[in-house]
Amino acid sequence: MEIESLQYLKCDSNVRNFGFDMLYKLSNLKELTIHASDTEVVDLTGISSATHLRHLEMIGSSSSSGLIILSEGFTALEHLETLFLVSRNIEFRRVSAGSGRFKELMRCEIICMSSRGARWSSLFKGSLNLQVFRITGVEEDQTHDEGFTWIEKCHGLRVFDLYNHKMKNLSCLHRLKRLEELHLICDGVACQQLAPPGSFPNLKELKLDSFPESLQLDPNFITSSAMENLKTLHLSFATARDHLPLFVTSLPSLKFLTVEGYMRNLVSTTITSFPSSLQELHLYSYEQLPDDFFAIQAKLITVQCLLLSSQQGKDRGNWQKIPASISLLPCVSSLDTDVGHASRP
Repeated sequence: MEIESLQYLKCDSNVRNFGFDMLYKLSNLKELTIHASDTEVVDLTGISSATHLRHLEMIGSSSSSGLIILSEGFTALEHLETLFLVSRNIEFRRVSAGSGRFKELMRCEIICMSSRGARWSSLFKGSLNLQVFRITGVEEDQTHDEGFTWIEKCHGLRVFDLYNHKMKNLSCLHRLKRLEELHLICDGVACQQLAPPGSFPNLKELKLDSFPESLQLDPNFITSSAMENLKTLHLSFATARDHLPLFVTSLPSLKFLTVEGYMRNLVSTTITSFPSSLQELHLYSYEQLPDDFFAIQAKLITVQCLLLSSQQGKDRGNWQKIPASISLLPCVSSLDTDVGHASRP
């Protein structure tokens, strides 16, 4: 068989010395999967000849010099349905954006530490059939950003994950009725409402990083009639807080809650209810929690499984003991902790 006739090429066992310079010969390719984590530079310039390509999955190196290169011919892949790129760095060379690009794209996942040469918000603005859109990577130049207002036209979107990219306008998300998973960086969203009444009826998982202190006491950031089916919530704080944001108490179906960051108390003295559906509470704090951390409204906290960690994935804190007020929680049946030599109440 001549290599030019290949339609499917899959090398998912970490190939070495793959001849990327031969890609220009594979004009009949429909699916391309290459795992090359030991290859420092993956040059996909030749992929532009594969104009019938529907699936592109490329895993490059995670080392500091790991790089995937995409050139101007990348936008010629007009039939692309799935795009999955993983590398330490990704560089777009002379890749132009436009509303007519990638119209058939349904799944886009790009995982990197940094990228340069293209704007995520404009490069995929023609991809209105998106179902999964996950971008984790810092753009070198975030000036003149058009924003993601076009995302509101992606009516079939189920996963929207913008890690390390600050959303400037949350209102463009309100029309995404089929959304099941949402991950946002919350810097710069002060005085905005994420979930007005009736929004996100199918959302199951929500992750809010760098949640601003200005929204702590705003119960309408997520209204009581929104996100009625939310099961999992992950919050992270960059600075110390007095307690959980008030909107948490209005999530009727919440089962799993994870919090990264220091809080002086679990809840506010003003609350009159707490999600009775909550089963697991995971707390990652870089400072010792006070003894009375669970004391306020403890009878309302019916969580069964509790995880306490001082590490947060980093060696940031050193707990000496578990808060004594944990004994006030009425339903805890499982306690998991990595607090070194902690004394149990």
